[in-house]
Amino acid sequence: MGEKGYSLIEIMVTIAIVAILVTVAVPSFQNSIAKENLKDCIVNLKGALQIARMNAMATTMPVAVSLVNATTMPVAVSLDNDPNNQLVGQFQVFIDNGTGGGTARDGIWNGGEVTISPQGRQLAAGEAANAVQNCKGNTMFVPTPQPQPNNDAPTPPAIEFLSSGRRFLPGGPQDVSITLQNGFGLANTITVSAIGDIR
Repeated sequence: MGEKGYSLIEIMVTIAIVAILVTVAVPSFQNSIAKENLKDCIVNLKGALQIARMNAMATTMPVAVSLVNATTMPVAVSLDNDPNNQLVGQFQVFIDNGTGGGTARDGIWNGGEVTISPQGRQLAAGEAANAVQNCKGNTMFVPTPQPQPNNDAPTPPAIEFLSSGRRFLPGGPQDVSITLQNGFGLANTITVSAIGDIR
């Protein structure tokens, strides 16, 4: 009499093959997700820099893209790759004119300054949280802030544009680069020139 079904050996071989396929596929899938997250962050940060530049020219006020210190995120922003000097991978665009008791052109959103949404719209004070953008699963490395003449320049990691569309130049006319790197070691760099070109 013939029995129908699978033997224990057939089931164990099938489980072993599935386990091997999963072991090979999961890291590849994670790498693909990390690549896409990195691409998304590059696109979002370039967009934020373009929006900041356009708003600076339209409003004739300084507009900054500043990294935001938020300890709830699992990724870190390290200045010059120094793990002891970490911020978290978020950024926001705001008009850095000192409105509401803040300090103009300090590269820090002081709470009263107007924030700008990822779509380029100026937000009301109660909507400021909508201006913060996250880099999922990525780490940003930014240059260490340069010594500031007369304390009249952004001191945190920030890139600020003037009404001419040019980048504010603390520390000289050299290009500023922001390298984004994810946990898989994949990296990409955004460069902002002295005249405000973003590439």
